[in-house]
Amino acid sequence: MSMKKVVKNVCRDLPDGWLIALHMRRGAALVELHREGKFPTEVIPLPDTEGMSLVEQLKNALRVAEDESFADYNKYLKTPQGKKDREV
Repeated sequence: MSMKKVVKNVCRDLPDGWLIALHMRRGAALVELHREGKFPTEVIPLPDTEGMSLVEQLKNALRVAEDESFADYNKYLKTPQGKKDREV
């Protein structure tokens, strides 16, 4: 899959409240995942990316953001407000 297509898909599917940053310098590039809501944003550690292409790193960051968002939502559902919202 081309980088352009992956970027388009990630932008479409990235949950609200998340940023993916691509950092490049001579000889290296890396992807970082940030959770918005605070300043500075919270950097979420990604699994070891050594040997991964940038496309693989972007897809991996998206999966982590989706997993974290799902876990956050499940925690919310256990709060009094979350229980109330489910009743509606």
